Amino acid sequence: MNEERRKRLLSDDDIAAISDAVAQKHLICSLGFSSEDAALIKNHLTLYKKARNVIGTVILTALGLVLVGIFTKGFWVSLIEGIKK
Repeated sequence: MNEERRKRLLSDDDIAAISDAVAQKHLICSLGFSSEDAALIKNHLTLYKKARNVIGTVILTALGLVLVGIFTKGFWVSLIEGIKK
């Protein structure tokens, strides 16, 4: 692992200027939100997605149970009639 480092083309001043420009660009929001507002909205969207996934899972599970119940109804009816006799 004796690799030779490449020479840098940018000076430290160039890198500092680029980092300042990028930092200023990310502070400006086209909708006028601050960084805290954006973080709050992002957290709410994450919670919304999780809730949507949980609700979808519950609905699909319930639908699956109903379908299994409908398809096995004949088995349960014959089992109950066998017990009554």
